[in-house]
Amino acid sequence: MIDFDNPDELDVKLKDLLDNLDETELLIIKCHLLVEYAMSDFIKNEGSAKSNLSKDGFTFSQKVKICRLLRLFDQDNKMENFILSLNKIRNQISHTMSYDKEQLQELLRSSVVQNKKTGNEDLDIRSQLKATVLFNSGLIIGSSKKRRQKLIEHLSKK
Repeated sequence: MIDFDNPDELDVKLKDLLDNLDETELLIIKCHLLVEYAMSDFIKNEGSAKSNLSKDGFTFSQKVKICRLLRLFDQDNKMENFILSLNKIRNQISHTMSYDKEQLQELLRSSVVQNKKTGNEDLDIRSQLKATVLFNSGLIIGSSKKRRQKLIEHLSKK
């Protein structure tokens, strides 16, 4: 923890945090944002009320609950577990400026992508995280029945 009352320690700690910035931490935050965007898109398309989620101020956890209510996770709870675990790791970074590397490894080992044996097991951790988040985000966005119906209507006009 940083002692904000001690200017010398504060200066050293802040420089240390920036000098030792882990690119994986930034990737986790970006991946978290992508998953949140995908959930917001799903809620917008599946929800009955037309709402601007960015202005309504729903938290990430509340969006997960809304997605659950809209039955996003009915087929497989691995996606929900992945999202909740990603959120936990993101919160670690937010509150402690670091994350548990073993927890990230476990998240990737238990993900839907790994369970399908796609070859991601041989990728480095950042590439595994990218592939897993892209896969899950695509599943979330593609799970919208209304979005699929719009796509079918659009394609049938051509």
